[in-house]
Amino acid sequence: MATKSTLFALLIGGLAAWSSAFAPAANTNRHAVPGVPAAALGDPRIVPAGGRATALRMWGNDDEIEGQDRIKSCIPYLLPLIDGDHFAKYINLRFPPLGLVDSVTISPLANLVDSVPFLSLILFLVLSLGTRALNLSRPIKFNAQQAVLIDVALIFPELIG
Repeated sequence: MATKSTLFALLIGGLAAWSSAFAPAANTNRHAVPGVPAAALGDPRIVPAGGRATALRMWGNDDEIEGQDRIKSCIPYLLPLIDGDHFAKYINLRFPPLGLVDSVTISPLANLVDSVPFLSLILFLVLSLGTRALNLSRPIKFNAQQAVLIDVALIFPELIG
């Protein structure tokens, strides 16, 4: 479990570098339904020949995520990464290179959050409640809510151990 926090930091860097690999291929229709023209899926007034619609579009438009939104989508994951950093101490003792990476990247942020009283709680509330009011894109809101759930999941090992 402790290696996940260090590997997650490396994964974020790799995803930012290879973000173009996640772009959908050109001319793909992920919402294709047999017998329903692609234009009918976006227009609620068009009903297929059978008399009732067989598919609903869940996401509106399929715009690609821009570069800035990809970076902004990674930022909320710093909260569970910082809160779970103390789980890394055992793996850092066994693998000193990972401990060095942790001490350079994550530990300064964890020390900053620990030095300010209730900062972790404030960040948690901002991510859980603040994303509803802001005009953020859907992937950023989704990643913020997912980071909150991961942070909640980190509470259980602390309660048990």
